[in-house]
Amino acid sequence: MTRALNRAAPSALLLLAALLGHLIIPAGPLRALLVFPAVLWLPGRALVAALGLATDAARFTAPLCVALSLPTLIAAGLLSYAVFGHLASSVLPLWTSAALFPLNLLERTPPRPRRSRLPVTAWGVLLYGAGTAAAAGLLCLVWSVLPTAPPQPSYLAFALGRPYASVPGVLEVEPGQVLTVPTVVTASEHADLKGYSVAALVDGRPVSMTPVTPARTASLTVTTPTGCLHQIRLALMHADRQLRSVDLYVDAGGGSCGGR
Repeated sequence: MTRALNRAAPSALLLLAALLGHLIIPAGPLRALLVFPAVLWLPGRALVAALGLATDAARFTAPLCVALSLPTLIAAGLLSYAVFGHLASSVLPLWTSAALFPLNLLERTPPRPRRSRLPVTAWGVLLYGAGTAAAAGLLCLVWSVLPTAPPQPSYLAFALGRPYASVPGVLEVEPGQVLTVPTVVTASEHADLKGYSVAALVDGRPVSMTPVTPARTASLTVTTPTGCLHQIRLALMHADRQLRSVDLYVDAGGGSCGGR
């Protein structure tokens, strides 16, 4: 039993690190690094131990653990969805690894004694630490150079308000007519729309911009140019980034546009 506990100790430490990383550390490279073994190592290692495959696999034990971890997580996800009706993908590897961890205690003792592997273990720890540090550095580098998108509500819709929402096609207007176009933003209940604005573009040229009100509406004033067909685009913006848009087409040609 003591030998079984000793063999299960590395998996226990990795599982504990993954759980603490998920619970304590904010989302980012460090949390990903700590949770990573629960995705690609711990589920497969538990199955290898329970099935007694470590002795036969020898140096192929590591890739075998990875190969078994992926289908195990897929099966656990299907089971979770079938039983609970949803899939909590962020915690699925942790719960799966924790549920399978007792299988590590079933690993059989090798049939013949092996020589002490203290030097190999020391080198292994050193190499693992160096690899972990290198992976953490790479993740931090990638995290720092990737472009970051501003956070958006989980649900966000943008539409024209009345009466323009019911315009079936091209709107007939007078040349130079001033239109006040209302827009409506629909978002999840507790979404913070501070910093959101609506911009008006006529034929691709920006002409005005106004912030979204606390009532989640915005009205813009647009002067229609002369000519047969023009596009008025209303764009929902955040941090100079266009999130949604709606188009309104107007005809200011005074009936000379060939039936438009």
